[in-house]
Amino acid sequence: PKLGDESFEVREKATQEIRAIGPDAIPALRKAVESENAEIRNRASALIRELSGGSRAREIRRLMAIRTLGELKARDAETALQPLLKSTEPFVASYARDALAAIRGETAATAAPAGPDRDLALLPPGCGVVGRMTWPSGKPLDYDRLLKSISAVPLPGNQKPEQMVEAAAHQAVALVERIGNVRIDTVTVGVSEEIGDRTGFVVVVARGRYDLKAIRDLMVQGTRLEPRKVGGTEFLPIDRDFLLTLPSDDLMILAGGPKAEDLPLEALAAALQAGEPGKVPPKVAALAKAVDTTLPFWISMRMAEAYRSEPIAAPFDTLTFSMKPEGELQALTLKATGKDPEAVKASVGIFEKGLEEARAEIGQAVEQVKIPQMQSFVDLLKSLAVKTEGATVTVTGTMKTEGAAVGAMLPWMVLSNSRSEAAPMP
Repeated sequence: PKLGDESFEVREKATQEIRAIGPDAIPALRKAVESENAEIRNRASALIRELSGGSRAREIRRLMAIRTLGELKARDAETALQPLLKSTEPFVASYARDALAAIRGETAATAAPAGPDRDLALLPPGCGVVGRMTWPSGKPLDYDRLLKSISAVPLPGNQKPEQMVEAAAHQAVALVERIGNVRIDTVTVGVSEEIGDRTGFVVVVARGRYDLKAIRDLMVQGTRLEPRKVGGTEFLPIDRDFLLTLPSDDLMILAGGPKAEDLPLEALAAALQAGEPGKVPPKVAALAKAVDTTLPFWISMRMAEAYRSEPIAAPFDTLTFSMKPEGELQALTLKATGKDPEAVKASVGIFEKGLEEARAEIGQAVEQVKIPQMQSFVDLLKSLAVKTEGATVTVTGTMKTEGAAVGAMLPWMVLSNSRSEAAPMP
């Protein structure tokens, strides 16, 4: 009867509840099609077509309906959502759990991702840079905030922000209807110790949930490149220099570099064949030991010659960087250690001079262009503090969580300091 309620809001909520139930609701909907109420007949017919459609499109609409019930805080939807907590279908139970928590005004209980060791064990032995990012549990897209953010930036062809967001949404929906839902929980990265235009590699280990067959089919059909078999493991070429392997529905690994023949595919295949938990390569373990790996974002690196070529980085042997949530802020810590205190002192001088110039120039540019979103970067620069103890320097700062992606670039900003602005190191 709610499908024919006088209130539009009630009719819409009832429609979302039925979407959340999924194909199991079709028998009842067939009876509703015979109703004397035209609204009930029309909505029931539309829902039958929708719930009988393509499996991936139906799955996505169902998940969207579950999430919407949570956003609406639809208290009377708890009865429909409760049985979904036991669902074995991908994502359904977690979406139902989050929706019920939102309705009840509670914080959804989420399982903490496993520690990094099982993914560090998949990295090749030759890594000189290791890092990891743990994604926060998914939240609905804040449409108003997104529009406000885009409206502050000039768009090509006098395009309106609403048009840009709508076009992106259509593209995203089209992709999702081909591959199903995708969730990324953690990303662990390893970069070779020596890297340049013609040498080195990067390996990305991603954990989450996805439809293995759908992703594989899309890759094979899209690239039309033959998969490669190495050590019993299939690698799907993205292009000539990047390959992807899909060991399971919750793990994918990307490997890439300037030369495909130099990629550590044999090492990756051997690590996968060894099973979990594997053994972390000694050099990778040493890098991880230097930083707090329980934090949601961290990087640890040995300063190879490619990085030490910059005067600001020349005196250092190791560098770590981490971000720690503190309320609405992220606390950033960069720590670099060398052997020569005098050389480190000179490097700090270069950094502090560049920092002062950046504070002035970027602050002035933001004032002129009037891009509010860049203010978080200006605030980060203002918050940075430098402390030197012998041959070790520590840089700390804070920034708003919504701008944390910019803060994560701090190590690379330091390493890419212009050589032309620095005096030669002694």
